[in-house]
Amino acid sequence: MNGFKKDQLARFGLIFSLLALILFVVLKVMSNREASLSQTKELPLSVTAVESRIGSVARQMIFSGPIVGRDEVPIYSELGQGRIDKVLVEAGDHIKAGAILATIDTTYLRIQKAQQLANQQRASIAIKQQENALEEAQTQLLQAQTERKRGDLVAESGLISKEVRDQRVTAEQLAKTHVQSLKNTLDIAHEDFNLAVAQVAESDLRLNQAAIRSPVSGMLIERKAKIGMSIAQNSDPLFNVLRDDDVEVELEVSADDATRLNVGMPVSIQMAGEVSVTAPIKSHSSEEVLSVIDSWAKAWAHKDIATYLSFYGDGFEPQSKIDKAAWVEQRKKRLATKDSISISLAKVNIAVSGDNATAEFLQHYSAKSKKEENYKRLTLKFVNGTWGILREQIIAQSDMQKSERSAVVGARQGNSYKGKISRAATLINRQNQIAKVRVRFDQAPNVILGQFARVIINTNSRNGIYLPETAVRFEGSSAYVFAVKEGFAKRQLVKVGQHIGNQIEIIDGVPSGLMVIDSAASFLRDGEPVKVSTRSVS
Repeated sequence: MNGFKKDQLARFGLIFSLLALILFVVLKVMSNREASLSQTKELPLSVTAVESRIGSVARQMIFSGPIVGRDEVPIYSELGQGRIDKVLVEAGDHIKAGAILATIDTTYLRIQKAQQLANQQRASIAIKQQENALEEAQTQLLQAQTERKRGDLVAESGLISKEVRDQRVTAEQLAKTHVQSLKNTLDIAHEDFNLAVAQVAESDLRLNQAAIRSPVSGMLIERKAKIGMSIAQNSDPLFNVLRDDDVEVELEVSADDATRLNVGMPVSIQMAGEVSVTAPIKSHSSEEVLSVIDSWAKAWAHKDIATYLSFYGDGFEPQSKIDKAAWVEQRKKRLATKDSISISLAKVNIAVSGDNATAEFLQHYSAKSKKEENYKRLTLKFVNGTWGILREQIIAQSDMQKSERSAVVGARQGNSYKGKISRAATLINRQNQIAKVRVRFDQAPNVILGQFARVIINTNSRNGIYLPETAVRFEGSSAYVFAVKEGFAKRQLVKVGQHIGNQIEIIDGVPSGLMVIDSAASFLRDGEPVKVSTRSVS
């Protein structure tokens, strides 16, 4: 029995010794780990930092828009009735001021003028007749006056009776009345003649108006006049003339960009595929696709849901991995809840291959207080006479930069023109915050109205503090940076503005002269010690 107890005590002692050893090992490991962590915390993280300074950064603004006439002059007929019997010009002709474009049948006007000439002749004859009658009546009046005076002298001597004298007075009075009546009739005859002359002059004017002339020199861009067309039944202009062949590029820009575009600012204008007026237009050109995505963006900004959704083809695959029907319902609900939307596209690059096309661009989106910038790629296919979007993707900036380099090479091979901003924004649409700006060519090329052009404007940003994009971090709707203060990284909330290239505008939160960490910011914690090496802001 005593031996059994001894064995149990020995086993308990062994177990206790093992537990003590395990506890010692665990405590030793934990102690070493805490020492290691303590040592790690004490080692500062190597980072680079930049000193914030007030200045501006170079900015390249890229827009696209259609070619429009600077001054399009509509031409109507000045006649209220008649039919066109000749059209002497065609769209595309260059005409001079005063040139006859078409004529109106003048048969009725010539008949009318012949009648008015006859009336004028009758009025002339009537005047002659009245003048002769007046002359005869005046002679008779003179005779009656002579007889009455002689009667007055004889009556005093009593040689004639009072009755005879009264008869001579009455004859004189009747002669006076007859002369006055003939004078009135002659005045009426003159008025009839003047009316006939005016009617003939009016007929001459209308006959002259039967020749429809151009009031300006330039290119005839539209002809609606047709032989046999009734003037009375047409309210549209018969012709449209582009005064002096002067064309411009019309741009739609965001309210933010509009404040930076001033009259006279130099620009570069690129036509991705310039087409002459006489040359056949190539099918599936980049301008076609550019026009489609421009209309797509406008429909989105205007919240024209039906038009916006019509740009998506039957084979469209949403990036969110849901079916198209669910995506359509989702888009309808989102667009219906937005008060106002602003969409602008920059850095647009287009590649067309047969019936397939790819468009890549930087998309600026804002709705209420939400602002986003995304690099996007649209994949399109030409089906049944129209381009449809098959895929809409958000892509990385590096992918976009590859496309930009390819676009630059393509642009160098194409045509580029110099120009200036001719009309700055005068009104910003309250609903979509879009303004219109006009750009004029220094020397107008041979282009077609409606053709799209890309306008590149090199300018500086507004004066302020700009930091490298690597220095600014985002968390939800907030943005922050890490400043260096006494060897430690201190997190500071900031308010950001525009994103230009690899620079971000800091509106609030960073004073001038502050050291801001621009590397390893993703791995920093507030209050962490850092070892700083500085570099200049590029």
